[in-house]
Amino acid sequence: MSYGGKIYEGRHEPLVDEATFEQVQELLSAKRISGERPWRHFHYLRGSIYCGECGRRLIYSRANGKGGLYEYFVCGGRQHGNCTQRAHRVQAVEAAVVQHYAAKELSDQERDKLRSAVTAHIETISTLAAGKVAEAESILTRLERQERKLLQAHYADNISEALFAEEQARIRRERVAAEKRVDGLGVEHGQVLKALDLALAMTDDIRVAYAQAGPQERRLLNQGLFERLEIDSEQVVGGQDTEVFGQLQHLAQGWDQTIYVPALKAKTPDPLAKVWGLNIESLVPLRGFEPRFPD
Repeated sequence: MSYGGKIYEGRHEPLVDEATFEQVQELLSAKRISGERPWRHFHYLRGSIYCGECGRRLIYSRANGKGGLYEYFVCGGRQHGNCTQRAHRVQAVEAAVVQHYAAKELSDQERDKLRSAVTAHIETISTLAAGKVAEAESILTRLERQERKLLQAHYADNISEALFAEEQARIRRERVAAEKRVDGLGVEHGQVLKALDLALAMTDDIRVAYAQAGPQERRLLNQGLFERLEIDSEQVVGGQDTEVFGQLQHLAQGWDQTIYVPALKAKTPDPLAKVWGLNIESLVPLRGFEPRFPD
């Protein structure tokens, strides 16, 4: 709350929790960085498709013609004379992406391998979660005490405005991180396995699932599976899977299902470290999921 030119912690019930607010800010920031402006000309493939010739992002555009409204994707490099690809019809590119999903379907054997690997992860996380939750709750208690002391110093004019704002921001960041830790480690693992089974069932015919999805669902599927899809002559000619999806495919193919489990007496690395898809970094070796090869 702003009062007298200063910012104070409000006592009212917030409209959203701090973790959700920070997540929204991160998403908005990511869109600004990528140059997306979905409130102008929105298309669910924007940000996911790139030119197969020069590698630049494909731009969605619309134009009125004699036959009505025409939609197409054009390479940003063409505007600068660095690409020879012509404009791609939107419907043709959409159909090509649908067809590309057929290559991402998993067999029954691959789904069984993947479920076994994830189940092993969940069992290990359950063993370590209780202690980490208690640690996070202790951090939240400490931050509450620090916040009270900070406010008291501020009211007594014993702290500068700059330092007050800096400490207030630090406490907020650490509180959000601790709350995320509690939420992440407090997940009902039975529900996780149910969600996993539902997701794996989709991989039986993921092309059909994608084709039947709405624009927003398609956008989320594309962002979850692909870092980029490369288009040439209105066909998907290449691309890059997301790190998480790539690792899951490696597990499903049985490249290396050995999961490193640290000794319980050893100190577990901070679960808040930025790793893809896991709360506890040490459950995945630093080499990732790739297979071991002899020197």
